[in-house]
Amino acid sequence: MLRNRQDAEEITQDTFIRAHRVLASFRGTATFSTWIHQIGTNLARNRYWYWRRRKRDQSMSLDADLGEDPGATLHDILSDGSQGPGHEAEHNEFVTKVAECMEQLKPEHTLVF
Repeated sequence: MLRNRQDAEEITQDTFIRAHRVLASFRGTATFSTWIHQIGTNLARNRYWYWRRRKRDQSMSLDADLGEDPGATLHDILSDGSQGPGHEAEHNEFVTKVAECMEQLKPEHTLVF
């Protein structure tokens, strides 16, 4: 129903917290497991409609498989924050140019204090 493991784990925890909080209101007309299950179902339903009203139910986990390529995830294709090969090539070219310029300097001008 929630399509998200983290949400399901959170709802499970909230279910037991809620059950503990309202344990005194348990009437015993149903089994205890049915009562707990209904609390969890209601919380999950509330969470589902909360996200749906805000159009957030259309989000996708970074670990979810992409349809065409099994095993490929959004995490695999999104940038990891590194600069990429273009930046690395520019940096290498810059370092090479600086080295060439340093070779053209007189020895007394290459000293660093």
